[in-house]
Amino acid sequence: MNMSKLVDEDAPLFISLTEDLFPGLRVPKTHHDELESSIRAVIDEDPSLIHHDPWVLSLIQLYETSLVRHGIMVLGPAQVGKTQCISGLAKSLTRNGQKHSIWRMNPKAITAPQMFGKLDAQTGDWTDGIFSTLWRRAAKREGEYIWIVLDGPVDSLWIENLNTVLDDNKTLTLANSDRIPMSNTLKLIFEVTTLENASPATVSRAGMIYMSAMNLGWEPVYNGWAATRPANQTASLSALFSEHIQELLTFVETQLHAVMYIPQIGVIRSMLDILVSLLPEDTVGSKKGAVEFSPAHIGRLFVYALVWSLGGTLDLLERTTFTKEIIKRGLDCPTLTGEQTLYDYFVDES
Repeated sequence: MNMSKLVDEDAPLFISLTEDLFPGLRVPKTHHDELESSIRAVIDEDPSLIHHDPWVLSLIQLYETSLVRHGIMVLGPAQVGKTQCISGLAKSLTRNGQKHSIWRMNPKAITAPQMFGKLDAQTGDWTDGIFSTLWRRAAKREGEYIWIVLDGPVDSLWIENLNTVLDDNKTLTLANSDRIPMSNTLKLIFEVTTLENASPATVSRAGMIYMSAMNLGWEPVYNGWAATRPANQTASLSALFSEHIQELLTFVETQLHAVMYIPQIGVIRSMLDILVSLLPEDTVGSKKGAVEFSPAHIGRLFVYALVWSLGGTLDLLERTTFTKEIIKRGLDCPTLTGEQTLYDYFVDES
């Protein structure tokens, strides 16, 4: 429960403190054999998912938190697997005989009256909002577990209205004085990147699951993508990714200055998207001609995707530095003359 809310830097410190306070005491690990088996089955059914231990641990932490909290915040930067964590746990619990449904909405896309409802000052008519409508429906639903997921930045304009939901009252209070109690099969989940606009009173009422980009890394993202691609592509690409990507990511982050920050996972996804656009599904030929994509050709496409993903946000001067670093690593690059860089070239299929 406590480990799930800690950031990467604080987790080792917390463990060290508990070991100093309680020397020789080891807390036995809780096992959820049936749930873990269902999680593995859900992962096996989806070729884009990889059994990555830190991510699976987040699913277990979310499950344990849901047993004691009716309001949960899944916190972390973009593309660390928050959405898949929530949906993966719901699918796993459904496999175990407890039907779970996820109702997702973006509270930032609407105003507070559109979310909770509004009262017409002239006629006195009440119009329910999107969230209040979902809440009423969920309260009446029987035989099914409902998770209402608020997927978007937390805003003080609407988050304070949910304090009575998150505390022991578990009741949604509307402007027309309606009080809608929370059913035992309903959970309220916030999927957010930051809690800057949430008050301590709100945060203290909810269970917390922090998902770190450091725990995910780029390898599971690539492995999940590679599982959906033909073997004659991934044989060459896997070797190139293993040999070059991590060191080049570190080089760009420590030695160069990007115009805008993009997290590592976002950079890798951009690179994979570029490769998808360049590599046909069968790699036997292209629309322009029957040209077999040899390992050498795939290596050149790797360099092209590398340049426009990892180095896509560099300014002109640092693009030259990045070009020199790629050439120094022995990758298959064209012969440059004068002030040319790799950004001046593309891969011709012929």
